[in-house]
Amino acid sequence: ASPAAPPPADVALGHADVGHADVGLDGTRRGSATTQLHLEGQQLKRKGDQLTGLAQAYHYVSASLKFMQAAYLLDRQQTKEGANVSRAQKTYVECATFWKRFTANSLKECEQYLMAALCYECAAACTMRAFMLRQKECAKAVKRAREELQKSAESATSAGGADVASISITPTTLTKLQNLLTQLGYACTMTEYHETGSTMWRALKKEAPREQREQLPPLESFASLSVQEQVAGMQGLLPLIEQTAAAQGESVH
Repeated sequence: ASPAAPPPADVALGHADVGHADVGLDGTRRGSATTQLHLEGQQLKRKGDQLTGLAQAYHYVSASLKFMQAAYLLDRQQTKEGANVSRAQKTYVECATFWKRFTANSLKECEQYLMAALCYECAAACTMRAFMLRQKECAKAVKRAREELQKSAESATSAGGADVASISITPTTLTKLQNLLTQLGYACTMTEYHETGSTMWRALKKEAPREQREQLPPLESFASLSVQEQVAGMQGLLPLIEQTAAAQGESVH
């Protein structure tokens, strides 16, 4: 495959492409297994940056899978230890961005649209997991804000008028509402990624060779799979990309 100029630094995954084995996507030290997956993913991403075509797509898919596995391990670790979920949440979001901006785009450039559609579904799955990590907190914040706004409105009414400017909420609830907006952003992004992938899949599924369709994981049930099952299914893209490249007289290695 021919060399290609690397993408701008400002679109690198989480600005974490620094090559340090003990540093994760968010710049913090991680456990050895997670760190190793991040390092392997970063190495694959850097190699992909120097390639074009299906060879680049192959390395980006490989890197995406490493990052997704790392996010899952961090998710499990923090859930088990009862630690703050912010690092796992951030890692899932960064992984989703990589699936969309690097992996899906590289496959679209190669006109491998069904595989690109699955990458959008992976991006949606990662974003959904980021949302679900704080879904209960989100629901509590909505309930608390609704109660406070209702009390404030009732107080304003009893004082002679429901002036919007006089309706207030506590600083604690305001902070939770700000976090709620972040969660809402995840939900919107998840929907956008899912709709993009589903639309692409529906429009082009019949045009793809039957052999290729049979080797791809079914998109219709993709969202219901666990992270581990999604990773296992997406592993099937690697030999398929390799076969496609070989048919074109190219190598992905």
